[in-house]
Amino acid sequence: MNFNLIKATESVKLILLNFERHTTDFHKILKILYFAEQRHIAILGVPIFNDSYIAMKNGPVPSNLYDIFKIIRGNSTFRLNQDLDLNHIFEIKDGFLISLINFTIDLDVFSAYKIECLIQSVEENKLLDFKL
Repeated sequence: MNFNLIKATESVKLILLNFERHTTDFHKILKILYFAEQRHIAILGVPIFNDSYIAMKNGPVPSNLYDIFKIIRGNSTFRLNQDLDLNHIFEIKDGFLISLINFTIDLDVFSAYKIECLIQSVEENKLLDFKL
């Protein structure tokens, strides 16, 4: 299973488009993605962007995507192996808020069902707070 950086990036963009000022916290993004992936796997048997989820204190986290958030934030020793400058797509504020600054999104990387899973997860989880 190979992590798909493009699908992961486009998934985060799609989610952020549904938030006021196109900004939310890491935890909310990761929670929305977890439930979208869970639904997609339950029906089709495959994940949306092939990340490995790890159990952390505050819930499951897509490992590679979380590392990417840390790279954008500037506190990771990891480097991206692909020619994709994510600092022109996302901005990290206050250490844990992620904002969309490039609104171009490529929905062609997704099937209709992947988009449906992502949007449904946003609708179901957008208003949940950190404690839930």
